[in-house]
Amino acid sequence: MNTNMNKIQLLKRLLPGFMPIIVFIMVDELWGTLYGLITAVIIGLGELGYRYIKEQRIEGLILIDVGLIVALGIVSISLDNAIFFKLKPGIISLMLTGFIGFSAFSKRNLMLQMTQRYMRGINLHPFQIEMMQQSMKRLFGLLLVYSLATIATSFLNEDTLWKLLNSAGLFAVIAIFMAMEWVVKHRQTLRTKH
Repeated sequence: MNTNMNKIQLLKRLLPGFMPIIVFIMVDELWGTLYGLITAVIIGLGELGYRYIKEQRIEGLILIDVGLIVALGIVSISLDNAIFFKLKPGIISLMLTGFIGFSAFSKRNLMLQMTQRYMRGINLHPFQIEMMQQSMKRLFGLLLVYSLATIATSFLNEDTLWKLLNSAGLFAVIAIFMAMEWVVKHRQTLRTKH
């Protein structure tokens, strides 16, 4: 029950960050890029205001996310070109990839430190920490390819691939990562049996 509540809380925190992009894609299809950008900027500002009113504070990641939406949206509207707004998901993804890469390849595991904030009282065995490092290295590789592909599709004249990567693309990356992890764990289990 507690695990499900944590997943629900996580979903509630992550979903608003995707709303401007989802709304942009829908409005862009119906009424065009300019209206999509304007709507995304308004939703981003609304999200920032809502979070401030509800929590009496603004989290750094939300501020960065909304700041990028507003800044890139305004530049896109001013230049009459959606490229800057379209770069936002790739920039965020690249930042996340860098964070995971830093945690995976350096002595200072920031992901572990963040995880321990939520898992108070639970100590991880060094083997578990090593397994986490290896998983993060695999995730880093997948996210790096995804992030660069997302940025590259921003420059294409055809929006279909960009829309696919920025809607279902991340879910596909997560599915591939989970399949890779299953294969790795399955191989480890087979090795320990023999």
